[in-house]
Amino acid sequence: MNRSYLRFVATGWLFVGTQEYWVAFLWRNDLIGMLLAILVLETGFFTLGFLLGKVIDSRFPSLRYNDLVVYFVMGLMGLILIEWLFVGNWPWVQPTIQLTMFTTWGGGVVFARMFTDKSPELDRVKRISLRYFLTLIVTASVIATIFKFINFRITFAVTYLAALFGYTFMNVFFIWLFVIDYRIAQTRQNRCSVTARALEGGMVGEATE
Repeated sequence: MNRSYLRFVATGWLFVGTQEYWVAFLWRNDLIGMLLAILVLETGFFTLGFLLGKVIDSRFPSLRYNDLVVYFVMGLMGLILIEWLFVGNWPWVQPTIQLTMFTTWGGGVVFARMFTDKSPELDRVKRISLRYFLTLIVTASVIATIFKFINFRITFAVTYLAALFGYTFMNVFFIWLFVIDYRIAQTRQNRCSVTARALEGGMVGEATE
């Protein structure tokens, strides 16, 4: 099986599955539900995200906003198909977490695209993003797991705030750092290289004449 695909899905599991651990296991004590959601639902979702990204990248190789297109499409699909239709988190039922759910699903796919991109120029972005992400989920998960057996209200508050603000901020941060800063700079660099080669070719042609 394609290693890039396996890495993509595993990265998506880490990103979205962490919230599944918080909600299904820490809040509801539903270990089986958590495992089924990760292994079945999230695997299908990230498989679709992987394939959609491949199609968009192949059809529009020069489009600088491919990652944003994938982000918004998969964010909406996760929000509507999974959160609304499957889970029942309709806007009138859970109005305060709609943006968080959207950014979680869309951000999970962008996060996976980032960490399956082998460009060496992306190493700095990966390090910064991974440092923030691991700090957020490890800190919140450890505190929430400890207080699950002491004071559940603290567990709920820590994970709720981490999801509501930590994940949302992280998504905005990823879009700025990965999509806008790196991708657009990469596109400009490629265009400059093409222009330089064209000018060089023109100069060589004039010299031979």
